[in-house]
Amino acid sequence: MATVDIQVIGLTVQLLGILFIAISILIKKPRKIVEEVFGLVSIGRVRAMRHTVYKKNQLLLGIFFLLVGYTLQIFGLAPGTTGAASQAAAPIHLPMGSAEPGDTWTFLTVFGAVLGAVLALSLILNIVVFLWTKMSFRRLISDFLKEHDFSFEENIQLTKEIGELVGVPKKNDSSIEEYVADLKESLKLVANS
Repeated sequence: MATVDIQVIGLTVQLLGILFIAISILIKKPRKIVEEVFGLVSIGRVRAMRHTVYKKNQLLLGIFFLLVGYTLQIFGLAPGTTGAASQAAAPIHLPMGSAEPGDTWTFLTVFGAVLGAVLALSLILNIVVFLWTKMSFRRLISDFLKEHDFSFEENIQLTKEIGELVGVPKKNDSSIEEYVADLKESLKLVANS
């Protein structure tokens, strides 16, 4: 029977948290910053705001995983648990298969499996953070536009940028008024605002 030390799970969760915090800190590649400064590449204001919301959500997820990992480690050190200090030096028992020499799990196999699982989980969680960001960004824009008097018709470029980021496509045969109406409907704004 396989036993797992709760401290190992805590450390793995902490690694995941550190990964998300590191990703959230990496804002932009230096080359992109130089291109923006010299005007070779332009990133819209609304897109930059969505990027900031995305990075904040990654940071929050990373901090959450760090706290859960520390909690699991502390719980693992509590008396009576499988990771208690008296058993801290004991190895983790993994399923060894048959008694034949070629069938046992090696360190590299276990390390590769854990690494693969952590990478797969971080990819899945990054997708979740992206979807969470998309929802929170849409809500943030919608709430802001409900509270402030913003003229979509007078700020066409910003209107197009907002529409692109919230998923309202610009149809070739539609007028500005129709596009603004579609955008307001998508953001659930009052039609006469």
